[in-house]
Amino acid sequence: MKLVILGLGTGGIFSAISARKHDRQISICVIDNKDFEVLHSCGLPYFLEGRLSSKSIIGNMPDIGAEIMLRHEVIAIEPEKKRVCALDKKDKKNSKRIYVNYDKLIISTGAKAFIPEIAGAEKLIGKCVFKIDSIDDISALDRSIDGKKKRIAVIGAGAIGIEVAYALKKRGMDVTVIESMEHSFPNALDLDMAEVAEKHLKASGIRLIFKARVKGFNSKKGSLDSIDFCCQAGDDPNPDFDVAIIATGTRPDLKMMQDAGIRCGKLGVLVNKRMQTNYPDIYAVGDIVQLRSLIDKRPWVTRLASAAYKQGIVAGANAAGGKRVYDGALTSFVTKIGDLEIASTGFGSEDAGTDIITGKAKALTMPEWAGKAEELYVKLIVEKKTHRIIGAQAVGFKGASHRIDVVSTAIKAGMTVYDLAGLEMCYCPAVSDVYDVLMQAADNAIRKIETAKNRKK
Repeated sequence: MKLVILGLGTGGIFSAISARKHDRQISICVIDNKDFEVLHSCGLPYFLEGRLSSKSIIGNMPDIGAEIMLRHEVIAIEPEKKRVCALDKKDKKNSKRIYVNYDKLIISTGAKAFIPEIAGAEKLIGKCVFKIDSIDDISALDRSIDGKKKRIAVIGAGAIGIEVAYALKKRGMDVTVIESMEHSFPNALDLDMAEVAEKHLKASGIRLIFKARVKGFNSKKGSLDSIDFCCQAGDDPNPDFDVAIIATGTRPDLKMMQDAGIRCGKLGVLVNKRMQTNYPDIYAVGDIVQLRSLIDKRPWVTRLASAAYKQGIVAGANAAGGKRVYDGALTSFVTKIGDLEIASTGFGSEDAGTDIITGKAKALTMPEWAGKAEELYVKLIVEKKTHRIIGAQAVGFKGASHRIDVVSTAIKAGMTVYDLAGLEMCYCPAVSDVYDVLMQAADNAIRKIETAKNRKK
């Protein structure tokens, strides 16, 4: 049996590894458009900062006996003929069209940087306006600012935008982040938790402008002069910038799949729990798929490597004859801005709606008398009727991701806030406090629940 995998990102890599573990005899062919095998794209902001080299974020596929076809762009999927059509781009002047047959196919073509409709953006990309999508993008940006102190605008205050902003600030740039929403990390944090992170960002010297949509770039001969806002923002609504970076998220290109008759939703390719599309022999994983929320089964998307690798394990095993399932996504997320960890899982307050109770706590990560204690903020989102935990957020200089991992496990297990409060957390004064901040947040939510019950009596 021949398995063909389109795309050598996280989902594609783990699809191949999983298929090989399940069937030692299966023939595996991976087709990818890059010049090299593996790009650790989560490391791009750290490469820009100078903490990582290009050699660190470019790697090789594990040697599992797979055929790797680099510099091949897949342009069509033909389910009826069970083959894909690709352009061999090794010869830049004369790309040949080739066909690759498959018995099973896994699509892991990922998502590309989304460029919103901003006047002048398209002509200036790669000159004074940059996206964050590949090592070539970062290298072009790096050349543009090398050795010069420049005013830089980062459009978008999600994880990538903030990571890039911090990296450039560390390099001595004058950095402003412009976000259309009212706070940073809009897909991960509520406003009150985002304000904790923003205090750190402002202390680092990063300027933040919210509720300001960028409508155009003004330029002369490829040099950025200024940015037009669609509203007045801050005390200087139209400052001059030398460089703009667009970090407004990613979107999958679904046209090839739609042309092949593969069903797609608004967010991506539709798959079942086995990661199968409407064609039983075709699977899809990673940033290109539309999933279901693990909490309430609503259409969901989670463009994270941690989710892509799990989906790849499921799809690879099933393509090789296994029976694995992917139950749904929580979007468990963490980033680190300097020494500050920002993490979340499940629903935020807006996702969850009005029928919720929140439990919030601020505490030290260890006893003050035992060493250097750091502040950590934790917020729990609890379903009012069932008391089931449906989300959590944590911001602090140490241990935020650890608490979110605990809550992610609790949500997966269907635990209530009472169950969480009853957990036994490990304690040692050198690493933790006896009354952990997570337990404090849980108890805070329980007090609200009990108070509401007493009022009804």
